[in-house]
Amino acid sequence: MRIVSFNLNSWCSTVPLTQKQKIEELAQYISHKYNEPEIIALQEVIAGQNEKHLKTIQEFFPNYSIITPAGFDHLTHFKSLICVTLVKNSIAYKVLEFPCCLPNRVSYVRIFNNRFLPQLTIMNCYMVQTAIHGHKPNWYVNKRIELREKLFDEVINAVNNTTEQPLILAGDFQENLDGEHTKRLGAICEAAETIPFRKNWNAEGIDHFFLNSQAWSNFLPLSIEYDKKPLKWLSDHGIITLETI
Repeated sequence: MRIVSFNLNSWCSTVPLTQKQKIEELAQYISHKYNEPEIIALQEVIAGQNEKHLKTIQEFFPNYSIITPAGFDHLTHFKSLICVTLVKNSIAYKVLEFPCCLPNRVSYVRIFNNRFLPQLTIMNCYMVQTAIHGHKPNWYVNKRIELREKLFDEVINAVNNTTEQPLILAGDFQENLDGEHTKRLGAICEAAETIPFRKNWNAEGIDHFFLNSQAWSNFLPLSIEYDKKPLKWLSDHGIITLETI
């Protein structure tokens, strides 16, 4: 199984490309390098008015189901940043609601037993950034810090309550593995970066995979790759890819 995770950097783009151009570039690159991974976890996606950008994702990823966060109205809040999870059409799934303070930032989906995969829950996360807002008013910074703490608590509680089910967390956690919150996550589910085979890995990266014990035993992670250079014009994040049995 192959899972790809990427922060599309839709809000403050690093290059003068339209959303359609960025999505097309990403789709072509993933198709060329990774063929068709079973799961693609995207962060910082903008749905667009009347789902304009979601429809573009569907156009360039035609063999996938496009899953948005349950419990968040992206039709009304079409400029909000959301997590979007793509699941291959050959895989059965159920969208799960994740009650939390920022429902746009977590896409939660359960994949059911079929001939491709054993049952698995995927949590695609985009945590709250606080590091670059020093120029903002104190109330704004403090509110973001408060929301960051609350969202991490809610995600960690969900992990603690998912002990019988294989669970993989993917996404932008806004901290490297030495961070206060990622250490808390690492205490209850192991970061995939601990596996022996790491390709081009960025130790200071803030994008991660975490697997609970059931996921480790069922899926046996084989390798993880950090891929930055080919897509540096799309985002200030790299693609991270997890290969399992």
